[in-house]
Amino acid sequence: MKQVPISSSIAAATLVAMTVAYTSMSFARQAIESRQTIIDSVQHYLEQQLKHRSGRHDIKIGHLDSRLRLPACQEPLLVSQTSGHATIGKLNLMVRCKKQKKPWQIYVSAQVAEYQQVLVSHRYLPRNRAIRSEDLRHEEKNIATLHRGYFRNPEAIIGLIVKRPLRAGQVISENALRPPLLVKRGQKVTIIAKRQGLAVRMTGRALSDGALGTSIRVRNERSKRVIEGRVSAQGIVQASL
Repeated sequence: MKQVPISSSIAAATLVAMTVAYTSMSFARQAIESRQTIIDSVQHYLEQQLKHRSGRHDIKIGHLDSRLRLPACQEPLLVSQTSGHATIGKLNLMVRCKKQKKPWQIYVSAQVAEYQQVLVSHRYLPRNRAIRSEDLRHEEKNIATLHRGYFRNPEAIIGLIVKRPLRAGQVISENALRPPLLVKRGQKVTIIAKRQGLAVRMTGRALSDGALGTSIRVRNERSKRVIEGRVSAQGIVQASL
């Protein structure tokens, strides 16, 4: 029988071992879901959610642990939000792989900014100032951070009254403004009292300030009776008998 040199046997065994090791390493690489695939899936999901919204968007996806080892999914990953329907701001998303022997899911955070042109004060605006068009300008802001609200259309706020001082460049929110007063405390007003289709006009005295649509107390100048009515116009209060 022909003898095989020992050196040849060792070389062959080493080659087989290296081949097995390389194959195992390749299989291991293929069997692990890449972090980039997860990130890309979340990115695509968010882009689809935002495609019907106007403005400029910036998506930042949270860090994935480099030690993450998940079996490679044999189908596209499923992405959904864990709660709510918000598409901007701080979001928590769930990424799932369902149809395989060992289903898995992980949670990924994301921060989505949406930049819109919103109204800011063009100059310092003191308390009790009526807003005019020259008091306003547009600036691009991330509306995801404007939790107190904002305005985009100047016509919506021209004529409203500043409740507290606004610095130049400050975003104008709804709670910074109030409607103009149509009735002031102590002012003489016309009370229109309605009953069964009849309207009676009488003179009264306002006991508090009132804007359009607000309820105030008024005193009938003749009977001295105090009633409650709703401000309907400048110096006009409507009441029911």
